[in-house]
Amino acid sequence: MPDVYVLFTDTGTLFSRSIRCWTGRPLNHASLALDPDLDEVYSFGRLHPNNPLRAGFVREQVWGSLIRSRSRYTPCAIYRCRLGRTAYARLLAELDRFRRESSRYGYNLAGLFAVAAGVEWCRPDKFFCSQFVAHLFAAAGAPLTRKPPALTQPCDLESSPRLELVYRGDLREYCTHWSRIAASGSAVHTASLPFAVRAMKLS
Repeated sequence: MPDVYVLFTDTGTLFSRSIRCWTGRPLNHASLALDPDLDEVYSFGRLHPNNPLRAGFVREQVWGSLIRSRSRYTPCAIYRCRLGRTAYARLLAELDRFRRESSRYGYNLAGLFAVAAGVEWCRPDKFFCSQFVAHLFAAAGAPLTRKPPALTQPCDLESSPRLELVYRGDLREYCTHWSRIAASGSAVHTASLPFAVRAMKLS
């Protein structure tokens, strides 16, 4: 059965720090990854890492988008979700629609504020990060939570019983390990995690 991955991070930006003050949670950005080495990662966020004013659907570059400084500890949690082949195909089809129509999508900032008031604010062409991830799984027929996507926070996704914790710790360390594996010629796209550090911080 195919796997997809849900990545939660704290990027350390002013925006993420503001959200953390509201939620009281350490990890407030959610992304979908198609592979364990985080080569294909998608979310809603900054279109350019250094420009907070332009945001929308984005394929994130882990080094730059999420790891904003090579010297800064970047906390993360990575979860695996096993899907049936039909659900996996539906998820990829919906993701491909976002990729093909990326220019029409914007960031649902108003919807993010509405969540704080418990109000579901749906706009078909605007999403925030956890709404986007929840939408993909719902479109696949494999929702991660009973909440509608427009009310789904990263902590709701992270508590889903359908997700299996793979790694929690420094995102830099995780990516460094995968870089070493790739350099050795291993088939990182299809292999399960080969190093014995599941669900714990690498030291």
